[in-house]
Amino acid sequence: MAKLVAFYSRADENYFGGTKKYISEGNTKKAAEKIAELTGADLFEIVQEVPYAADYDTCIAEAKRDLKAKARPKVKNLPESLDAYEGSGLSGTVADIEKAAAGAEVTQGLAIHGSEVDHAGAMIERWV
Repeated sequence: MAKLVAFYSRADENYFGGTKKYISEGNTKKAAEKIAELTGADLFEIVQEVPYAADYDTCIAEAKRDLKAKARPKVKNLPESLDAYEGSGLSGTVADIEKAAAGAEVTQGLAIHGSEVDHAGAMIERWV
């Protein structure tokens, strides 16, 4: 069965240990690329049709609004099929995948703090 690393990542203004700074590449993207490299998996970036604001505080307000309304932003690049892949994730994602993909083997995810992603290579290798 094919492997897929699906991820959602945010560039622009992000929060790092008490300060905000702009980054050109999201932290989750960096970790996902490393995981795909180590596993030979395909890489799929989830991209919203209408992205959240680049400003951190505005983005948080928009995301909280969507969460409260149980709204899910439209994704602009969904693949035709995910039938060839299994899933994995964090938080409620594991339960969501198990519900949506009955019978799939869902394994334990890996949490990496955004400010630590540039130094997480060894941790990702152990997890993989």
